Amino acid sequence: MKSKNYLIGLFLLTNFISLFGQDYSAYYQLCTEASEQIYLKNYPAALEKFELAFKDVPYVHTARYVEASKSAILAKKYDKAYTYICQLKKQGWSNDFLNKRMFRKFKKSDYYQKYKENISSYEAIFNASINKDYVRLIDSLHYIDQYILRDNKEYKGKYTIDPSKLTKDRKEMNQVNIDALLELINEHGFPSEQRVGREAYDQATIILLHNLRLKKNIKHYPILLKAIKTGEFSPNHYAAIYEQYVLFEKGISFYTTLDMDLSEKKLAEIDANRKEIGLKPLKAFYIKNKGRTMKSKWGVFKK
Repeated sequence: MKSKNYLIGLFLLTNFISLFGQDYSAYYQLCTEASEQIYLKNYPAALEKFELAFKDVPYVHTARYVEASKSAILAKKYDKAYTYICQLKKQGWSNDFLNKRMFRKFKKSDYYQKYKENISSYEAIFNASINKDYVRLIDSLHYIDQYILRDNKEYKGKYTIDPSKLTKDRKEMNQVNIDALLELINEHGFPSEQRVGREAYDQATIILLHNLRLKKNIKHYPILLKAIKTGEFSPNHYAAIYEQYVLFEKGISFYTTLDMDLSEKKLAEIDANRKEIGLKPLKAFYIKNKGRTMKSKWGVFKK
């Protein structure tokens, strides 16, 4: 029990220190370079890039730890894979990806047995690290976004809300929902993975996507750009929001080739825009259907 409490305390101290923020520009670039090495099947080089990216930031995103874990397995560095897999569980990740074929030998190793023996401690660390009140409030806003506003009956919420007591104006209700989330951000900080866990982060991102793509809400973009810089918001998610806004309002694309302008000048502009916020370059994608489809090339594991 003392050991478990020590681990929780150490993790919380690290979290507290890292919440002050740090520039993630180098981290994004190194992760991009790692993705290219994965494409080239040079897994030791990919692992080296990930290690360089991770060492100077206070929090590593779950998606990057998953990629690093797979790279370590394919590089036959089970000790590294074990470190990343344990960290993923401390960050609330399900680790279902361990069922993939590439992990068969690892799951027969002592590393995997040691990991399993400590799962409950790792889960306790995660539960102690997040702002549970914030998570609950985000979940309630996500319920309104999905079940009430978009009639998603597959969404299983834990709330009983009488729709007759809500405004029938969907646009107004959408605005009330995003305003509530923005108030929470102002009070508690950005709903990053670190602060609320990956699930609540994804829920908040959906609400942001549905509302900040609208012209009347673009005034809030500085919040997202600041969160990108401090590693609290994914450049990919920001690009998805901005791209929907600029395509609808101006008929052009800024981070993708969706407007089908494949001129050399436009492609150079897109690459410059992508680099500015830490996105992979266009050469990391297969561009098909005259630009309407961008399929990831780098960072994709075949096994």
